[in-house]
Amino acid sequence: MASVIAFLMFSIAAEQDLPRPDPGLARLAVANLSGLSTMPFAGGYERYSGYGAPRDGLFPGLYRAALTHGIPSSFLAARPWIAEFAGPGTPNQIFRFKGHVVLQQRFCQAHNCGGNEVYILYTPNTRHVWGVVTSFRGPAYAFGLPTADEASLLLILLAQSAVAYSVHTDMDTFPLAPKIATRVKQHIMKANGDYTAAAADSLTEAMR
Repeated sequence: MASVIAFLMFSIAAEQDLPRPDPGLARLAVANLSGLSTMPFAGGYERYSGYGAPRDGLFPGLYRAALTHGIPSSFLAARPWIAEFAGPGTPNQIFRFKGHVVLQQRFCQAHNCGGNEVYILYTPNTRHVWGVVTSFRGPAYAFGLPTADEASLLLILLAQSAVAYSVHTDMDTFPLAPKIATRVKQHIMKANGDYTAAAADSLTEAMR
């Protein structure tokens, strides 16, 4: 009977395109954490500072196209604010990761921010867009066909955000302090490579 129930649950998840745990991705994220570093907005990247979408005419189309790779159309249709890039956000950040300069934008649903967020990553030099969308008490979806390393960066940022909530600090500069890095690694492994678990745990972390 138990095996039948497990099969049915697997079938439902597959039908709904729900994300699944990926322990290998969690291990990769832990390994990649120390190689992530925050950069200043200098050397031609000044125009990406501030808030909101990059000042790049190609970005809106690239972003909307990326959303169609990894997120069910029904999920997007129920949340038009995601494609419209409509909602309050945090200051943009810029990182060096795996030899690339990566810009991060992050925003949430207006008047319903908790748990309903979009993390967008963009490499200005290659114009590649990927990210992750989270939903309160619902699934989180990676989008934009990220490579394994790019997907590991999403897990790192979700875990960093969760731990930052729990210690009540912005803590947005990499590399992280050793004690904070340990917490982030623990959070990544606890989520087991699952974006939904990483995002949902952020609320649990915040109340610890």
